[in-house]
Amino acid sequence: MNEHLHTDFDVDRSLVLLAGKQESVDQKFNLKMKLRKIEKLARDNSILRAKLEGLRLRLDVERHPLLLKFFQARLDNLELLELHLGQVTLKRKEKELIIQLIIQGAAEIWQLGELRAAAILNRYLDQGSEDEEDDDGASKEAQGPFREGPGPRGFRETPDEDHPGKSAEAAGAGLALELKFLYHKLVKLLHPDREQDEARKQEKTHLLKKVSEAYQNSDVHTLLSFVADYLGLGEIEGRIGLYLKELNKKIKRLKDEKLELTRWGPLAQIYRNVYSRNPAKVDLRIRAQLEALRLQIKEERSCAEIYADESYLKTYLRKVWP
Repeated sequence: MNEHLHTDFDVDRSLVLLAGKQESVDQKFNLKMKLRKIEKLARDNSILRAKLEGLRLRLDVERHPLLLKFFQARLDNLELLELHLGQVTLKRKEKELIIQLIIQGAAEIWQLGELRAAAILNRYLDQGSEDEEDDDGASKEAQGPFREGPGPRGFRETPDEDHPGKSAEAAGAGLALELKFLYHKLVKLLHPDREQDEARKQEKTHLLKKVSEAYQNSDVHTLLSFVADYLGLGEIEGRIGLYLKELNKKIKRLKDEKLELTRWGPLAQIYRNVYSRNPAKVDLRIRAQLEALRLQIKEERSCAEIYADESYLKTYLRKVWP
């Protein structure tokens, strides 16, 4: 009976060891797959960013002459509107609507890069803030996109000592020690002084430079790639889970970077309106952008005829703001 119990115990222990080995194998495979995924995401983001930057530069060059005409036509119209503000025949409500029209028109071209519009915006925003001070009887600081203002209410310039992020800092310190351990391992293996051949020495000098940069930047992905290629993942046996968490964070950052490029970042408009894998579609979309700008210039010239005549302007204001 004792022999039977002993045999059952050995079988159970063997199954546990086998399960542990299988788990380790799965973790290593998972880590390798994440390393490849990060490389692909980073490469795709880099290629997309370069294409979008190139398209933005091309569009800026082709739009520049038309944009200058549009800016000048808009500024001329804003000047016409400002002249009406001194007319005694206009009602107060009509003058308020004209000011709103001026602010909207100036803000549009300011966002497109016309710096002369900033003076117009500040002039009328300052006037609005002074009116609020007179009405409320209290001084209020004018705020807006054209001047620096105080930070959001409740903002802390220094972190709270009892902030729960302290546990994250402790985890980061543990990771830093792990990276330091891997860094020293790689330096010992890739040090160029270990080589006699000059070509191999230069190659290792280049590799060691990359390793040092990755360590200084806490680049977990690059260090792990070197470990997988030159040391083997056995060097991080039992600590793979820690690195998997860091790789997941890296993957999330790269996905967020892709969203920034395609949805809400400064290049997102180029991605939506111009970018395509088909060069013919790109040319067509750029022509459409230029044609839209030409139509805006024509519209500004039509508005000039309205703004130049007070009766036409009053009719226009009633249509826009009934």
